[in-house]
Amino acid sequence: MSCILVGNGPSLLDANYGSLIDSYDNVIRFNRFKINGFETYSGLKTTKWYINAALKDAKYVTDVVHNIDPVQFVLFTWLNTQRYCTEYCDFFKEYNLKHRMDYVPSDVLREMSIYTATSYKSWSTGAIAAWVELRSNDKVSLVGFDWWLSLPKHHYCDSMKVLPGVHDPQIEKIFFDKLQEEGRLNFIC
Repeated sequence: MSCILVGNGPSLLDANYGSLIDSYDNVIRFNRFKINGFETYSGLKTTKWYINAALKDAKYVTDVVHNIDPVQFVLFTWLNTQRYCTEYCDFFKEYNLKHRMDYVPSDVLREMSIYTATSYKSWSTGAIAAWVELRSNDKVSLVGFDWWLSLPKHHYCDSMKVLPGVHDPQIEKIFFDKLQEEGRLNFIC
């Protein structure tokens, strides 16, 4: 089965990737993506949504769930996983959301640090999603992954800038380049 991770970087708007993205069996998005108004570039399909547990915007989450189906949630946090998972389960019950929820395995951040020979632990959601998906896919395609280029915008769909000190662009770029050199990733640019 084919798998593509759709990043939130501004390069997503460089070409009309929508039909190509929708042709993949698995279309994976993360955190605060937006489809409405960007369909030509971003496509419509979403099969899995990786979400940082710290993102608890009820309106945003319920809008995504009610407008995109099916969606499988994959929850992760760098902090107290059990606390956030309990809060998200309660959130799902409160809003009567019946979607499947999985969790990023606890050993993922350690594996990623070993892979890059670093002690880095503040991986972006996109990097975490790529690593987890490569556990079950021989190859993953990426589009809209360019935040390490120090562009004026962090996301294609809002005015958010890269937050200094949260993630390390150089380490993450090395991570993605190494996976690409090994033939495990395919960048669509």
